Amino acid sequence: MLDLIENDLLDVSAPEGIARNVWKSSLAFVKSHGMGQMYDGKLQLKSSDRVRVAMLAAPLVQDLRKVSQKLDWRDFELFVSEVAERYGYHVKSNLIIAKPRVQIDLIAVKGTMCIAIDCKHWGKSAGDSSLSVIAKKQIRRATILLRSDMAKSLKVKTALPTIITLLPS
Repeated sequence: MLDLIENDLLDVSAPEGIARNVWKSSLAFVKSHGMGQMYDGKLQLKSSDRVRVAMLAAPLVQDLRKVSQKLDWRDFELFVSEVAERYGYHVKSNLIIAKPRVQIDLIAVKGTMCIAIDCKHWGKSAGDSSLSVIAKKQIRRATILLRSDMAKSLKVKTALPTIITLLPS
């Protein structure tokens, strides 16, 4: 299913490795849930549908890298958010703390713990030094988050700084 999500079009022929009847029922499910419209033998998807289809495809292909590589950075962030919600987290997107000014892509909250997530969807590999700098910045953001009014209002006592990144293979 995933190799076929290109330019918001999903080929309606069954991909290699997925039984034709499974593929047909998957497409019927997608269409029955209001995702996409047929266009020249392909199912055309809106951006929000791409994430929903990716969530459906993830268990079929059992490789989140293959799924997420077909999404742009905005869709990748939404995909990560959807995964966190499926695991019972309450997710807030694009959190901005004023003083000092920091931005956190996502916070996933469960109980008194939150995961402060920085989503990185790169087209080329990042070096170790780049990842080290990004990790240090995320630790700083999580620390600032814990001291913020937002953390107090959510009753968050622990923040786990996390970077979810997709590097090209």
